[in-house]
Amino acid sequence: MVVTTRIYTYNDLADTPDDGQRYEIIGGELFVSPSPILDHQRVLSRLHVWLANFVWEHELGEVLVGPTDVFFAETDVVVPDVLFVARDRSDLLHRRYVAGAPDLVIEVLSPKTRRRDLGIKKALCAAYGVAEYWIADPSARTLEVWTLVEGGYELVEQTGDMVRSLVVPGFEVALADLFALM
Repeated sequence: MVVTTRIYTYNDLADTPDDGQRYEIIGGELFVSPSPILDHQRVLSRLHVWLANFVWEHELGEVLVGPTDVFFAETDVVVPDVLFVARDRSDLLHRRYVAGAPDLVIEVLSPKTRRRDLGIKKALCAAYGVAEYWIADPSARTLEVWTLVEGGYELVEQTGDMVRSLVVPGFEVALADLFALM
């Protein structure tokens, strides 16, 4: 008996239904996730608004919120929760997707995506050159900043209640505000 595994591509992703699910392709494998829980959405909304306002005010580039496809390769297309593309790299922004590595990707962990966001998706973003990868964990009330060093991520040590970006100079998040009312 011959067992074959289907390899999914961006064309397959473009044909998926608009059914409220999130579809991603990593290594040709299709991943489907349900809508996230409210704590996820609260943290996501705050990070998106704060980052977008900061980037807009300083004319640094563009911030997009998911679902936005990031096309690394035909068989590697992810949908970050939030992403930032610097102004001098705006050529990555296409009508249907971001063509290549954003400068910053933010993932907010939820029960259904935790393993993927911390594992294969993080590794994929590093492999394709995403300079900074943030992990917000609503249940643990933590926000980690990972920076790309020689093809892999290293955790950026943060002090106090403020978390700072290296890729978006001057942008910082107060943990107490991020996780307030949760």
